[in-house]
Amino acid sequence: MNTVKEIAAHFKVTERTIYNWIGKGEKKDMPCKKLGSKWYGEIKEVEKWLEEK
Repeated sequence: MNTVKEIAAHFKVTERTIYNWIGKGEKKDMPCKKLGSKWYGEIKEVEKWLEEK
């Protein structure tokens, strides 16, 4: 699992953009999970999700 910070760095976007993808906006419902108070996702799953958008 990757952190929001790692996912943002991989896609060269801000962490705020990732949070927007998670919850709202044009690319909402990014595949991820919340563990405690932090969000995590798999970069490969996010890449696939972006290709489908």
